[in-house]
Amino acid sequence: ARIWIVRNTRYVRKPYHVFPIIEFGHLQVSMASGKRIASSHIVTAIPLPSLHQLLIDSSKAQRPTLGLPLPSLPHLLANPTSSVTVVNLVFPPTSTPIHPSGFGYLIPRPPTDYTSSSSLGMLGTVFDSCALSGQDTDLSSTPSNDPAHAFTKLTVMLGGPHGVPSPAPSSPAFIPELLSALQTHLRRAEPLPAPCAVRVREHHACIPTPTVGHGARVKELGAAVRELWG
Repeated sequence: ARIWIVRNTRYVRKPYHVFPIIEFGHLQVSMASGKRIASSHIVTAIPLPSLHQLLIDSSKAQRPTLGLPLPSLPHLLANPTSSVTVVNLVFPPTSTPIHPSGFGYLIPRPPTDYTSSSSLGMLGTVFDSCALSGQDTDLSSTPSNDPAHAFTKLTVMLGGPHGVPSPAPSSPAFIPELLSALQTHLRRAEPLPAPCAVRVREHHACIPTPTVGHGARVKELGAAVRELWG
């Protein structure tokens, strides 16, 4: 999360409060360290709920010498969000490819909606070894395209509209369940080899879901910025 301060291409992360300096027509960002940065423009690249909370926090920290805090804005909390769990898997070299060539696959929406979907709630898988092969470096003394000399990398995405995966990512049963699902998707007769590296990241409220009327709300938000912030 960050707010970008547009002043000689200056980027500032994690602001603490934002105040208008009325007499100079500028905005001032007060950092947690106590440092203050004045700017003529602010570009916010943080999620709208975070901006909403920032404005609330600023309003609670009124400083008479700087004037009144910036007014809050409408519709910042209008859109619901989804959380996504991302799992990176690295498999050791195998004599035969673990997956076919290609970018990966997405799992279609369940025909009877997400409430009846599988407990893991998988959204899709990216074959990183194919899609992002340029990131790999062959550490052997004799580079080879032979699958027996190559590691296999996959990225699996879960959650979103499915909700929290079950078993939970923190459960010891999570990775075995995930590997079993991948075996089914890849139509493998044999189980997948044990991964040599696993990384699980849970991204909370990372995907906003615009609902009906979003376009109109964005116009109202823009009008409010012009009216209230100048």
